[in-house]
Amino acid sequence: MFACLALSKRLELEGHKVYMLAPDSESSAELVRAEGTAFLPLVEEPIQISGGGAGISKLKSRLKRYLMPAIERKQKTLALKQGLKGYEQLIDRYQPSLIICDMECSEYVLCSLSRRLNILTISHFLPVPAWPDIPIPNSDMRVSNRSKSAIILDWLWGRSALYLQNLSLRIRKQGRDKKTVLLHYAQMIGIGKRMIWGSTYLPGPVLLFKQVPLLHIMPKGFDYDHRLRDNESYVGPLILESKASDDPQLIESVARAIDHKHQRKVIVCAMSSLATVDAAFIGLLISAIGERKDWMALIGLGGQSEYNTRESLPSNITVYPWLPVTFALSHADCAVITAGYNTINECIYYGVPMLAFSLNTTDQNGCVARIVDHKLGLKASFDSCTKQSLQQDITRLTEDQDMNHALQQMQLHAKSYQENQVIEKVVSKSLIIDN
Repeated sequence: MFACLALSKRLELEGHKVYMLAPDSESSAELVRAEGTAFLPLVEEPIQISGGGAGISKLKSRLKRYLMPAIERKQKTLALKQGLKGYEQLIDRYQPSLIICDMECSEYVLCSLSRRLNILTISHFLPVPAWPDIPIPNSDMRVSNRSKSAIILDWLWGRSALYLQNLSLRIRKQGRDKKTVLLHYAQMIGIGKRMIWGSTYLPGPVLLFKQVPLLHIMPKGFDYDHRLRDNESYVGPLILESKASDDPQLIESVARAIDHKHQRKVIVCAMSSLATVDAAFIGLLISAIGERKDWMALIGLGGQSEYNTRESLPSNITVYPWLPVTFALSHADCAVITAGYNTINECIYYGVPMLAFSLNTTDQNGCVARIVDHKLGLKASFDSCTKQSLQQDITRLTEDQDMNHALQQMQLHAKSYQENQVIEKVVSKSLIIDN
């Protein structure tokens, strides 16, 4: 959401009126309104679908088993359509000139297309290559030390694995998985398969659309060089430098903890906010950094990890359930991260070298490979890291001049997108075309 808020603020500076649609929750409303952006609660309509199986209750059990999956799929499709009525009502009320939608919200993209609305989609993930010029996003293959034939084989293997994964899910769910329901909803509202690209090769319940521009919020230089589809482009990272929702007392606490008077290296440890990082790893990290009095660490647990924050800590370490990451990174010499897309963008933006751990989800393996290949940091593993390896890696990250130079170049490249107003120009062009 922070990337979307950063985009909203930049578009508002250009004179556009921006509304942020988000789930109807108190936390979402507070977050959006704290930044001064208009918040529209996205309320799903209550689903009232009659039980379609009642009419075949007297049929033979074998026939029922055959018919029920199709009936339930239709029910889910109708439920999806009904759940979007709240979105349609907001569209009718505000008549937007342009909709900018997260690519993961495929149902909203489909609904917008059916109403012939002007729409852009934003991707928080590495591009999925349509041609075998780079590995698939979650491959840990590093392009710098592999042959072209090895890359092609990895691409073919990766696509085949995704295809089989999607096919297996569809068979297990008997066509009641969300991606299949989305495709049936598309057919129901008149969006033909020719408008949808390669749904069988994409992870998760996500669709890509041939007619809808897809904006990758990353610097092109971070990705491997490859051919994008005609509707894809890089628009640079969207960083909310100061978050109005951050607790001022927490910011003050972090500022006091940094204490530059002692000339210690500042290490920011940002754990995932989407997955639990094992408490044993947090303990190992604390042990490794605690021995080095020339270092100090700010550890953010991301609201997920179960480490006991009441345990006694070395004097050079502070642990927070939630860490104001952008503020901390602006003072950091090194970051220990789970390789999430937004955190990587923030590290590049602030020029902070990364010790990157992959959670093996979505595109994290591919992100780590790019970090290493571009000399922006080092790769580490939860399974094999030790106290000694952590100390060695952090030492290298804070002292390696070649890595520091590469990071400075990538930082300049990333910031050039905002300086050149790349995404603002894409939005303006879309508005001109619509008019």
